[in-house]
Amino acid sequence: MISKVDERCRWKNVSTEEGRKNYRRLRNGLKRATDNAKKEYVGNICHEIMEFQRTEQILKENGIDWRERRLISNLYMAESVTVRLNRGETRRVKIGRGVT
Repeated sequence: MISKVDERCRWKNVSTEEGRKNYRRLRNGLKRATDNAKKEYVGNICHEIMEFQRTEQILKENGIDWRERRLISNLYMAESVTVRLNRGETRRVKIGRGVT
């Protein structure tokens, strides 16, 4: 993406028709890419929040006191884990908000 930004900067002040077309093409491509990245990021954050809320609800339904739920949440905050499965290990992921 950085290379596209650099290329866009080279075409920004070119006054020919070809330069304007290249600049618009690159600008639109970068806008599309950043919009998609934002949507993906927001989707991931929403998924994490929903998982956290679901976990909190399960703990609450099982009669776990709020102090203990908070302790569990704080214990695992900002930890990173790798899950081992039958087919291998997952990539290393960060636990952003409590146990998920």
